[in-house]
Amino acid sequence: MSTNSSLQWIVRGLRTHVGDRIFSRLSTHRAAQQRGFTLIETMVAISVLVVAVSAPLTLASQSLFAALYAKDQTTAFYLAQEAVELVRNKRDNNMLRILSGQEVGWLDGIPLDSNFHVDIPNDTIEECGSDCLSTKLRNDGIFYNYESGNTSRFGRSVRVTENQDLPDEAVISVVVEWQTGAFRERSITLEERIYNWVPRSGDVREPVGDGGGAPIPQCADGIDNDGDLLIDMLDPGCANPDDPEELDAALPVGGGTVICTELYNQGLLTQDIYEADAAFGATLSPLTMRGYHLWAAPVVSLMQRSQTATRVVAFIAEPWTEEMAYQMGVRSERNVIGAAMMFVGIPFSWAIGAVDAGLTTLATVVFSTVESVRNFSN
Repeated sequence: MSTNSSLQWIVRGLRTHVGDRIFSRLSTHRAAQQRGFTLIETMVAISVLVVAVSAPLTLASQSLFAALYAKDQTTAFYLAQEAVELVRNKRDNNMLRILSGQEVGWLDGIPLDSNFHVDIPNDTIEECGSDCLSTKLRNDGIFYNYESGNTSRFGRSVRVTENQDLPDEAVISVVVEWQTGAFRERSITLEERIYNWVPRSGDVREPVGDGGGAPIPQCADGIDNDGDLLIDMLDPGCANPDDPEELDAALPVGGGTVICTELYNQGLLTQDIYEADAAFGATLSPLTMRGYHLWAAPVVSLMQRSQTATRVVAFIAEPWTEEMAYQMGVRSERNVIGAAMMFVGIPFSWAIGAVDAGLTTLATVVFSTVESVRNFSN
């Protein structure tokens, strides 16, 4: 072997040995780097997974607590309204006893200016001083009460205060307190005003009819006596609560300034037909007469100014008057056209009267409410 060949062999061997060692170290370094990146990626993936799972779980947990709180809040409102309704029921029972002639006050059986419990299933009221809210209601699966069932988280206190400035008004105040889970203790307060809706004469009313005292005037008895959908001082026929009748003098039942009367005054209606008109008007309801006067008054005004209008109205009214006279026994034969006119005209007049009465009632109530608010503000 020549010298050159030997050198080439030695160089090739060194190169192979050194290259193998360098490649081995590079491979080991790369493997270490690959193991390090895999561990970091795994930790990042776990972190992302934890965040992705924990967020919905937290939201679900908060939603569950919010739903439980909303349920308890709704129950608290119902418990407060329930107490108000029991007090109102006591008031209404007293009103009925007063109207039947019993000598009771309109708030009898209701503690005033003191805290008390109400037990709806047992229909009882019991004063409880300052311990009302600490005594929790029980739930028997159907009703909340104070005698049977599991102890609930709700406490309830009721208080009724009579208005010293307005003797016929009282304020009901109901406080319901509860705690839902880890939430802080909450409470709601419901207030409502109740009124003495029976006409006031001291605290005791006279019996109705001949029960030992003078009868209550129609304008103060809480009844629609004339059938016009308006009661007591809402009725235009009542000038004051002592008026004995609700009947509106401005709307007479028979006769008056209406079409048949105007025809009679102008000599176009006979005496017997005119008297039948008065008798027929007495058979109609107050609402029908109310509506009739509303549309007939302008017609009469036109008749008084125009003879032509009078003749036209007389021609149209003749079938009506003949049928009316037949129904009242003045004529022996009926008028079919007049019967058809009555079939349409009477319900039409009633509808006008009902609408007018309703609008009058609404306007009166709105006016009274505005005046009450204005007086209260002053």
